[in-house]
Amino acid sequence: MGTLRWRSYLKNEIQPRLQQLIADKRQGIPFPVWSWHEKPHPKLEALWQNQSLPMFAKQPSVLLHGALQDNIVADDVVQALLKATRHSVIYGASRSGKTAVVLAALRKKWGVYIPCQVPGGGDIGSQDLEGTILQIKQDKSFTNDLSGVKTENADPAVLKKAVLTNTGIIRKRILPFLLARLSMMNLYLDLAVAADLTLDQQLLLWLCIQIFFLDCFAIDIFQILTDHIRIDDKHEEELRAMLATELQSIKAKVSHDSLLFCVDEAQAAVFGSEHCLRSTAEPDQTRPLLSGLLKALSDKLPGHRIIVSGTGLTMNTVEGAPRWATAKLQAYTMFNRLGAFEKREDIRQYITRFLPQTEDSEAVLNFFHTWLSGRYRFAAGAVETLLATGFQVPRIILQKFVFTITDYTVPILTQSPAAEELAKRLWSGTPLPRRLNVERLDQTKSPSNPRISLLSRFKQILFEWLLHTKVAGGANRTDVELVDRGFVRLRWRESDKPDIWDIIPGDPLVLLSVLAYLENNRESIEDSPGHDLTRTEAGGVGGHFECACVYHFATCFGKPRPLSDIFLAGLGDCKLNRKCELVSLNMKTSTYSIYSFDSKRISATSVNRYCNNFAETDEWLTNPDGIPICRPDEYFGGDIIFLLRDADGNAFWVIVQCKWTPRLLPLQELKDGASTVCPAQIYKSSPHRQNQTRAKMLGLQNIASDRKSDELRVLEVLAVLPGDAKIDRLKQFRQCCHGICLLGSSSELTQLVPFAVPSGL
Repeated sequence: MGTLRWRSYLKNEIQPRLQQLIADKRQGIPFPVWSWHEKPHPKLEALWQNQSLPMFAKQPSVLLHGALQDNIVADDVVQALLKATRHSVIYGASRSGKTAVVLAALRKKWGVYIPCQVPGGGDIGSQDLEGTILQIKQDKSFTNDLSGVKTENADPAVLKKAVLTNTGIIRKRILPFLLARLSMMNLYLDLAVAADLTLDQQLLLWLCIQIFFLDCFAIDIFQILTDHIRIDDKHEEELRAMLATELQSIKAKVSHDSLLFCVDEAQAAVFGSEHCLRSTAEPDQTRPLLSGLLKALSDKLPGHRIIVSGTGLTMNTVEGAPRWATAKLQAYTMFNRLGAFEKREDIRQYITRFLPQTEDSEAVLNFFHTWLSGRYRFAAGAVETLLATGFQVPRIILQKFVFTITDYTVPILTQSPAAEELAKRLWSGTPLPRRLNVERLDQTKSPSNPRISLLSRFKQILFEWLLHTKVAGGANRTDVELVDRGFVRLRWRESDKPDIWDIIPGDPLVLLSVLAYLENNRESIEDSPGHDLTRTEAGGVGGHFECACVYHFATCFGKPRPLSDIFLAGLGDCKLNRKCELVSLNMKTSTYSIYSFDSKRISATSVNRYCNNFAETDEWLTNPDGIPICRPDEYFGGDIIFLLRDADGNAFWVIVQCKWTPRLLPLQELKDGASTVCPAQIYKSSPHRQNQTRAKMLGLQNIASDRKSDELRVLEVLAVLPGDAKIDRLKQFRQCCHGICLLGSSSELTQLVPFAVPSGL
């Protein structure tokens, strides 16, 4: 077990560092102070010359400033959380201030901050619990989806055995993690009291140690201490006794009856199967890791409070209490009073706290107000971006925004009165390209948020993108807005080839901005990016297909690739070969596969990149009732189904899977109809959904039969799908992250229009 080893490490390695830290920071706060790399705006420099701002991940963190130095969360909100007698589930949309409330509570009461991180997520706090979760998932005896066990085995004893096995694994694995945290806290309390620190100083320093451990110790001290604690069946009871002793010792040293154990970003405990968050039934089966983790904490920490927060969580998600259960029988209570902004004046005061009054202040406030309302963390992100660029951001964002939409570079850092006037005019209300049909966008409601128009949602997404924050696709009580996985961003490469676009993996992609660029370049010179696949008739409404190409192909490559290369990847010479190919991206094997209808063969090419999203997508492909993680396809109106017609008038369907959404049809099997190739046997277990799908297909076919129909135009191509085509090997594509059909012919593609796209786009 290594008891002497970790005790020795705690005494000989950690204690001296902790003593020195307390001695050095008795008069200050142990977080790194952020400063600008370049000279900031003079007024900003004057405002901040005597102040410090916490720096996290080499960036200014207004979130931590509000939690550690300022009472950004109202005191009545904190007190309401602290006075609760049961465990709490903090509920709120992404960036609404959940973490701010958690940290504010830990500034008032002793506890432990436990982030349940997504691997590589860059969240604040140690990775000790992340490592523990990884060990649990890697245990061959652990079953991550007990609902499958229930379906496959009618014998309840089999399910009961799997549940007991899971419970035992979780309770055993979290012992080292908990013991390391509590032994560290116990040691800190001894040293802090001996150093004669006030209670407020003790609480603040302990919270800072948990967040800025790398700056305090240069290593993740919590994770290393956890790794030093070895556990096996023979010594499990001994560790439990040690844990109880540490808890009793800590309780005797603090003035509170109970400690707070704050599990933040708890949705990461189901990373790889986020659709489980959507179901409120039987959490022990659909979310065994999350449910088991919280129950294990509750069992091992009797008399102490657990506060759990995370995007997409609800009380039923965490507890799964039966509907008939009264509030007194429930272990958790819902808490949704967050430190969010409700009034414009609150936003003004918050911004002016960090930013000086300049000629751009009102413009900044006006531009931010719509998206800051009700969302504290998003407001902090906005201010952080402004600070990070030395308050030159109003014009920098303006330049990026206008350039992204119009391909026009706004002059920056110039004394020209005309340029200044132009910047102010564009900043107050940047006009979108005419081809986007702004009026139509403004009249069409956003599918993700019916209260706003597509135009407003478009601007909102763009704004979030420009602030380098994650896209939060329209949250409500049933949605799980969990990240921007798989998104990419277009970036203009500063080189001697000004016509080259780079695809940058990892950042959000605003699909409509790509569409705007493509629309604006339809009649440009022939060497423009994606020329072969973007040419349409004057005034045409193509472009959606190219956006899908950019989106799907860009996620394949681990390094920047020219847009033109991505458009033509794997297609060969489209001008010479008549062919229709199905391109399927398999992130698990780091390959993309191409099925040729002409040769009836599959070829695969490595792209040398492993995708962490495989598990989620595989889960969705197995279960068509999965949830949308993030929905760029909402801008295309839902299902993206292309009706293709060859030169002889034969029609067939091409289904494009545009990320994860249950309304798009999985590419499992294609069967030949009379003159139409329709998907069949897709929803074998759901006749109602299968009938709906067939009805939609027939409706599309009827619309397409009229060549003059304005509702759906027909693509004329020179590729003919064989009448007896049946793709036997498509079952292997269940493991594909994305599937997309790419067509090449001897002539340019024309009038390619997906189904259900607002006609003004």
